[in-house]
Amino acid sequence: MRRKGHITVYILMFSIFGMTVLQHYLKIEKRQYEVIIEQNKHLEREIKKYKKLINRTNENESLLAKKS
Repeated sequence: MRRKGHITVYILMFSIFGMTVLQHYLKIEKRQYEVIIEQNKHLEREIKKYKKLINRTNENESLLAKKS
């Protein structure tokens, strides 16, 4: 009977350890996902900024062409 109890304890310990490791990796994946989202937001802001710059440049060029 004692051996059966020890096996149960080992299985329980392994399960707890496995869950702890799994939770650790899930936290890492969640953080990586959050970082990617923040990077995407930053890139979207940069893209908007450059689109506005391109539009202004095109407008200036078209105004110069009309004046010529």
